[in-house]
Amino acid sequence: AMENYTEDDPGKYARTVGFLFSGTGVKAASVLLATPINTRTKAEQELKKLKNIDFNERKSCAFMFACCGRGRTFFKGKPNVESEVFKQLYPNTPLLGIFGNGEIGLTYLPVMEKTETFSGPSTTKRQKTDKGLLQPKEFSHSFTTVFVMLSFQ
Repeated sequence: AMENYTEDDPGKYARTVGFLFSGTGVKAASVLLATPINTRTKAEQELKKLKNIDFNERKSCAFMFACCGRGRTFFKGKPNVESEVFKQLYPNTPLLGIFGNGEIGLTYLPVMEKTETFSGPSTTKRQKTDKGLLQPKEFSHSFTTVFVMLSFQ
């Protein structure tokens, strides 16, 4: 949908909403649960990656953006699998989420102050450089869930 957008015919474009948190005391990390992450165990394994980030859970919040197709049917009749796993791992972090059609995100786990590691379901981990910026197709997905965790100093 994003590749086909033209200002001449905005009715064909799926609407997207975004928001921004900014400041020197704001830390962010995200995890993308791609289509192969289809069991509670796999979801827990991916969400544990956020544990390696130096976040103060008592001064944090998280957002969950899930595909409409990743509900009860995706997890063989079990509802709320991903959100329950998150709350089990991060009991002191408020979680706000929505279901949608198509997700924008990637796995972003800051490892050092000046180095950022990005990955997605169709890419291998790589370093972001001035010459190799991420392309839109690398962060627009279907049948995924994106968790974004913010910490405030």
